[in-house]
Amino acid sequence: MATEALLQRLAAVRGRLSLCADQAAAAKWWLSMPMASVSAEGPMPKALSTRHT
Repeated sequence: MATEALLQRLAAVRGRLSLCADQAAAAKWWLSMPMASVSAEGPMPKALSTRHT
């Protein structure tokens, strides 16, 4: 019983850590998007151009 609870706790902690890592990676990607959209055409510039028109 104790080992199962410990494994569940470890799984929960690992899940939280991976979630935080995913959020950090997404934040870095979003922060780098505007810089990349200026030099290269991606999905963002097209959406912005359709918004402006």
